[in-house]
Amino acid sequence: VLTGVVLRIGAGVIPAALALTARGLVNATVAAMQAEVADITPILPWIVMGLLLTVAESTIRQGVTYTFERMRDELHFVGSRAIVRHAATLDVEQFEDPALRDVLERARSAPGARIAGLVSMGMGAGEALLQILGLLGVLVVIEPVILLVAGAFAVPYLLLQTRLARARYSVEESRTTRKRWSRYYLSLLTGRSSVGEIRVLRLAEPLIERFESLTARFLRQDRILLRRRLLLSTGFNTLVVSAVYATMVRVVWRVVEGSLTLGDIAIYGGAAMRLRDAIDALVLRLSQATEQALFIGDIRAFLDTPPEISSAPSPAAGVGEVDTSEIELVDVHFRYPGTEADAVNGVSLH
Repeated sequence: VLTGVVLRIGAGVIPAALALTARGLVNATVAAMQAEVADITPILPWIVMGLLLTVAESTIRQGVTYTFERMRDELHFVGSRAIVRHAATLDVEQFEDPALRDVLERARSAPGARIAGLVSMGMGAGEALLQILGLLGVLVVIEPVILLVAGAFAVPYLLLQTRLARARYSVEESRTTRKRWSRYYLSLLTGRSSVGEIRVLRLAEPLIERFESLTARFLRQDRILLRRRLLLSTGFNTLVVSAVYATMVRVVWRVVEGSLTLGDIAIYGGAAMRLRDAIDALVLRLSQATEQALFIGDIRAFLDTPPEISSAPSPAAGVGEVDTSEIELVDVHFRYPGTEADAVNGVSLH
């Protein structure tokens, strides 16, 4: 985790450093062009600095990916072990509770990825915040209005994305039981121990219909959420880009007046676009962290479920007695509604 924090801090300050390097490179190039003697020596340090920063940025990205995957794998082991150990302390009857089954279903769905994702999203949000502060520090000097533009769009965007994250969790929570049923149907239709029985009893088609119905419902819900996210992202990007180019008019005018340099206008557009990306990343990571925190709440809810192991029954209750009751089926027939052939025809069992 500490390594990840250090890498994120490095990734957070590099964009502003690259913007300042680009500004210095342009201004040094303009100065060299105006000099009486052609000399690129003053330009070379800026080129070297840009190269080093670019290589460092790429290396840091690889390090961030490595630390996340390692943390995810380790937390998956720790989380899964905690879940199975706690499950072993619960009474068998507790697993018949549909509400607990739903909580367990969400809790055991990649617990390591959930926890690692929350940590990673938190560090990613910190990285994006550092990028925003650094880029704003560069851009505000050139055009102070950019500060108002960033605040005007970032706050509503954050609120809407957080609301969407909660909606995604609510959808997942509401369909947990149906997802368990869909996996059950899939196991019956594909499991080695059940395929033969399903075909003999002619249950394949009804099970397939139920599986397809549930899957189609999940797809419809996912498409609605994806469309909402697309509309939010597209609207945010369109508004921010439009506002940035509106401020570019003022920046160009100040360059023409002579109050700003060519280096200023050279970095303004690129730095403003990187600011937009950093705001987008901050908002998305905070909303994803909110969603992961809700799922981690399910892990905590399951681990906080108190065990209710029943005490061993006394001999007076019938321990050691053999149940001698019998089940007998005589000439059983069964036909599914809407079909003409019997699924069960004249079965007798004793």
